[in-house]
Amino acid sequence: MEQERLDDIGIAVWAPALEVLEQLSVPELRRRHDALVSSEFRPAVSIEYYLQELARRQQAQQTALMIKLTWAITAMTLVSTVFVILTATHAI
Repeated sequence: MEQERLDDIGIAVWAPALEVLEQLSVPELRRRHDALVSSEFRPAVSIEYYLQELARRQQAQQTALMIKLTWAITAMTLVSTVFVILTATHAI
């Protein structure tokens, strides 16, 4: 894995590899973003880079939740369908 080049306040001067970025925790991404915003030195990595990564992670969490909810609705639909069929069969 390639070593990041850091400036004097510990912020990556160049964008880290995607593998490195994906392994950063959300608090670490926020720390790097905040340090970048508060510094006078503006490295090659823009502030938007970290904001986009946070947004991507949030979108991934929302997608995972939607998939779980879709499966729950599917299960409820199947149970409801079975009850309707059983009710219709016994009503005849």
